[in-house]
Amino acid sequence: MYCGKTFLFTFSSESTQRYYWIHKTKTFKMCFLPVLILWLHIEGLKRTETLYRINMTSFKFALVFVVLLAPGNAQTCPSRDEIWPCYCFDGPTVNCSTIHDESVLIEALRGAEGINVSKIILHKCRLSSLPPSLFENITVSHLEMRHSSLESLALMNDFLHLSPSLVSLSFFKTNIENFSTDCENCTSLDFPVFEQLIFNTGSCLISPFGDLHNWVTLRQYDCRYGELGTVLTLPDEFLGNFSQIETVNLNRIGLTNIKRKHFPKPALHLKKLDLSSNPLVFLPDDLFQAMPVLENIRLYYTFLTTVSWQTFAPVWYQLTTLYLNNIPLHCDCKVAWLAERTPPTRFGAPSCETPPALKSKVITLFNRFDLCDHYHFTSLVDVITGNLN
Repeated sequence: MYCGKTFLFTFSSESTQRYYWIHKTKTFKMCFLPVLILWLHIEGLKRTETLYRINMTSFKFALVFVVLLAPGNAQTCPSRDEIWPCYCFDGPTVNCSTIHDESVLIEALRGAEGINVSKIILHKCRLSSLPPSLFENITVSHLEMRHSSLESLALMNDFLHLSPSLVSLSFFKTNIENFSTDCENCTSLDFPVFEQLIFNTGSCLISPFGDLHNWVTLRQYDCRYGELGTVLTLPDEFLGNFSQIETVNLNRIGLTNIKRKHFPKPALHLKKLDLSSNPLVFLPDDLFQAMPVLENIRLYYTFLTTVSWQTFAPVWYQLTTLYLNNIPLHCDCKVAWLAERTPPTRFGAPSCETPPALKSKVITLFNRFDLCDHYHFTSLVDVITGNLN
């Protein structure tokens, strides 16, 4: 939003009146604050019989502030007529809502050609598929589908025209009947800045990933809030090829198992892993190995009855966040390490579900003598590793 199209400065004297105009142009836009700074720094007006001279040093100083504070060369929206029935707002962001005809959508997005669009939102659109020419000659960083449906989606074949600029793909409450990842025209050089693939309520791309290992820059993968009652098993090497992955959210998708080979090895950049609200009953001992920067683990509302020190030992002292609350923990000697070791800064401590005598009591209230029927060390190795049964 801009303050006005033209600013008028008036300097009056007995003999002359001078006007200084500053016009807003497409590439240099000023609002009240920059102009006020300019006004305050125009000094040294020295009167002659016919004119006022502006001290240029002060003028240049003020101009620096104007350049820094003015909106600058921001992209502008196309006119409403050019992209009808879509509309555009600041960003620029193009929103196309309740369009069910492919030809109408293609024609609307033609109006966005030649503009660096920040985001395109397809809202409540029902389409059989995304037409091959839909994004031709369009530059966009973020693409979202909300409350929409597709009969088929080809990742990333349907988005090849966006390859140079696409940073994220997001699907919110969008149902996709059939996924395909066979991209016959894709190469390892495509999508050089692609970083985020997000599925939030609806269909998730889980298996197979096929040619998608070419997305060497992928940093975030989200698959959240699947249909209730869904039971899901991840394929081997699920995210194993995505060496730059930093964040993985697999929240409430009916996940029944998790393995080390589902992630890159080593996972040098993985910082956050969310497995919460899944029917997980077991974590393998090697799950967090070769994850040197993992600092945030979320396992609340899972079906874990025990957690092993061997599983958490590789990352325990680097964790800043660990949520184990709301799991049916069986409190015995195997989990006594949770009560004895200094927890991460943000720690959702689990409460005991069994045995009945300890039900609903937080694990951190106990010590080893409370949880172990017999308290003995079988070897020095057990003492060091925490494997005290």
